Amino acid sequence: MADGVHLVLLDRTGAELGTVIVTTDDGSLVLGEFLPAPSFAAHADLFRAHEQAANEMLLIEVSALEEEIQSREFSVASRDEPGTTMPIADLQIMGPSISFRWIDVTAASRARSGS
Repeated sequence: MADGVHLVLLDRTGAELGTVIVTTDDGSLVLGEFLPAPSFAAHADLFRAHEQAANEMLLIEVSALEEEIQSREFSVASRDEPGTTMPIADLQIMGPSISFRWIDVTAASRARSGS
């Protein structure tokens, strides 16, 4: 996936939570900027708690919050193919920064190649 590509972050209901502007995609790890939509408010406290716990090095709390984030089954979709969602893992949103890993590397490869 080329830098500057725009993806949509979705929750398990398909609600659009915001736009991901990809700055780096090495094939498994994606880094970028996150522009939240109003619907992200339903999840914002969880990510703020995770960021605070990470900053304070509360490792047990970080682990529990990461499990909660993963259980919410976030995914991304391409703006060009809104019906095609790709599952993600290890989602972190800290301030305007976002990172995640592709779960299905094959689907991610197809998304990057545009096929």
